[in-house]
Amino acid sequence: MNRYSTEEKQQAIDLYFKNGCNMKKTVRELGYGSATGILRWLRETVPDKVSKPVQRNWKVDYPEEIKQAAVIDLCESNSSTADIAEKYGISRATLYEWKVQYIGKGNCILKQQKLNSKEYYINEINRLKEEKRLVEQELKKTQAELYRAHLEKDVYEKAAEILKKEMSDNLKEFSNQEKAMVIIALRDKYPVKRILEVFDMAKSSYCYQQKQIKKENKEEKFNILTFSTKNKNATIYYNNEEIFYKNKKLKFEAAKLKYEFMNNPQALIHGDLHTGSIFTNDKYIKVMDCEFAFYGPIGYDLGTLIANLIFSYVYHLNITNNKKFMRFIYNAINDIIKLFKKKFLIKFKKDIKDISAKNEEFKKYYLDNVLKYSLGICGLEIIRRTTGCARVKEIESVSDEKKRADIEYNLLKIGKEVIMQREKLIKVADFTKWLKFNL
Repeated sequence: MNRYSTEEKQQAIDLYFKNGCNMKKTVRELGYGSATGILRWLRETVPDKVSKPVQRNWKVDYPEEIKQAAVIDLCESNSSTADIAEKYGISRATLYEWKVQYIGKGNCILKQQKLNSKEYYINEINRLKEEKRLVEQELKKTQAELYRAHLEKDVYEKAAEILKKEMSDNLKEFSNQEKAMVIIALRDKYPVKRILEVFDMAKSSYCYQQKQIKKENKEEKFNILTFSTKNKNATIYYNNEEIFYKNKKLKFEAAKLKYEFMNNPQALIHGDLHTGSIFTNDKYIKVMDCEFAFYGPIGYDLGTLIANLIFSYVYHLNITNNKKFMRFIYNAINDIIKLFKKKFLIKFKKDIKDISAKNEEFKKYYLDNVLKYSLGICGLEIIRRTTGCARVKEIESVSDEKKRADIEYNLLKIGKEVIMQREKLIKVADFTKWLKFNL
C-alpha cells in the first residue's frame, strides 16, 4: 500500500519545480517525503524532465605505474592517507588495497627501494650543495677580478690627472712619492690596503711618503703666504709680477697672517675645511677628512670654507651662468658668516669666566679680530688654490686656456683685495656687498 496519495505526490512535484528544482528547499517546505522519494516520483511522473540514473563502472583499471607510485607515496611521504588518495583520485580503501597488493610478501623489496630512494635524494642534495659552493666561489673570484680592474683603471686615471706626465703601463715603475700621491687621492674610494697591492708597495713606505707629502703641503702653504710660487697660466696673458709677486704690502700682510697661523693656538681646527668635507641633512652635520687638524686661530676654518664657495661662484659665473646656483652660493656665504657670529657670541657668553673679558667693547674687539683673520685666510686660500699644486676642480676642469687664465687672474685679484681690505670688510653686509660687486 502506498504511504503517500497521488495528490501529495503531485503537490511535492509542483513545489519542486516552483523552487527552481531545489531538492533541499522542497523537502524542507513540504514537511514529508525524502529527496530519494521525490526523485523517484519525478521519474515516474515526468521522466523527460529529470536525468536518469547513470550506471557507473566502479572498477577503474589504473596503470601499474600509478598504483606503484601511490603505494610508494603512502610509505615514504609525510602526507596523510586522505591527501595521497585525493592526489591520485581514489578512495582510501583502494589505496590500502594497492598497498596490500604490492607490499604483501614483497615487503623487503619495497623497503630496499625506499632506502635506495632516500640515499639517491641525499646524494643529489649533496651534489647540488657542492655545485652551489663552486658557483659561489667562481662568482667571488669574478667579482674580485672586476673590482681589481676598476681599481687599476681609477689608479691610472688619477695618476694621469695628478702627475700630468707620460706614464708607463707598469704601475710598479712609479716612484714611491708618486704612488703615495695617488693613494692619498683615492683612499676615500678604496681601502689603502687594496691600492698598495696594485702598486706592490709596502705600507711602511706609504706612511713615510705620506708624512713627507704633508710636510711639503705645509711648506707650500707657508710659501704661498710669501708668494714664492707663480701661476704660469695666468702670467701668459697678464703681467702679475707687479700686482702680486713684487707687491711688498701684500707680502707684509701675508707675513702677519702667517705669524698668526704659526703662533696663535686658540682652538682645535679642521685645517682643510671645504664643502667636500661636510655632510649635512635636516638633522645633522658631519665633518670628515681631518688629517690637517691642528691648534690654530679660530677664524682659519671659516676663511677656507668661504674661499671654497667663492671658487664655485666664480666658476658658474664664467662657465655655466647658472644664476640660481650663484644666488644660492652668495646667500650661503652670507648665512655662514652670520651664523658663525651668532654662535660665537653665545659660546663666548657661556664659557668666558674672566670678568675683564666680559666687557662688551672687548667682546667686539675679539670677534672683529677673528673675522678679520678669517677674511685674510680666505684671500690666502684663494691665491694658494690658484697658484699652488693643490688646485681646485673649478679651475682644473676649464679646458679653454684663455678663459681659464681669465678666471685665475680674477681670483688672484679677489684674493689680494680681500687680504688688503679685510679690516674694512669685517661687517657681514660690507663683505657680501663688496664680494657681489667685485665678482
